[in-house]
Amino acid sequence: MSWKDSAVVWLRPLIPYVLLAVAVMLFMKYAKHIPNLWQSQPGPVTVAQPAKEIVKWRVKEVLVPGPERIVTYPKAELATALKMPELASVSGNITAAVEIQPHAGKTTAVSVLDNAGKTTILTRQEPPPFFQVKREMSAEVRYLPLGFNVMEAEVKIRPLRLGPVEIVGGAGVEVRRHDQSFGPRAYAGFEYKW
Repeated sequence: MSWKDSAVVWLRPLIPYVLLAVAVMLFMKYAKHIPNLWQSQPGPVTVAQPAKEIVKWRVKEVLVPGPERIVTYPKAELATALKMPELASVSGNITAAVEIQPHAGKTTAVSVLDNAGKTTILTRQEPPPFFQVKREMSAEVRYLPLGFNVMEAEVKIRPLRLGPVEIVGGAGVEVRRHDQSFGPRAYAGFEYKW
């Protein structure tokens, strides 16, 4: 056996790792925004539209006499408790705060000021629409210590939702254990969620 053949046999198992390292380096060089995977960042604080600008319900404002005093929360304490430093510089008084759980559909929130001057927020999670065009993509890389394949990598898309059924498509590669060869694959299917 020549030195070239022995070098190929020695280097062949390293090919998936070299390709993965090159892919990571290319991603880090050309990605516009690299997410911080070790620390979750809160989303931006947005200001909701005033009631007169909400077009969905077409309801106009009605001015009524209010309570003499209104219960508010100190901005600095609430900014620290909620980890939102933007609240300390908000003009106006903070009368309520609420945390809304993630949901596939929309969430409607209504602020209610009672006669005692205390604000309550009522929320309702709307059911997800039956037909929905989605823009979900994900990438997966797996190392398999047992079985036929050594490593698998794939990109999945979920472009459409019909009720509880999501259309799924994907493409990827697999590295086989017995001969270290690459095998491409592509698929289309559906997922049923209950």
